[in-house]
Amino acid sequence: MPASRYGVFMQGADEIALTKLGVLSYMDKIPVCVAYDINGTITQRFPVGNALAIAKPVFEYHSGCEPI
Repeated sequence: MPASRYGVFMQGADEIALTKLGVLSYMDKIPVCVAYDINGTITQRFPVGNALAIAKPVFEYHSGCEPI
């Protein structure tokens, strides 16, 4: 999500379209990156520059859905 939020901001978009979600229907739980851990500091901002190389994603897991 932080990467999508950053992309929307940089492009000046005010809408986003999610497609192909059906390909995830086989999963019981879907991992969603909600933040990054950079040297022990959690941030919801997309890391840029050198910080991106050391950033570790922080995931939340959401329930999957039945096959479409």
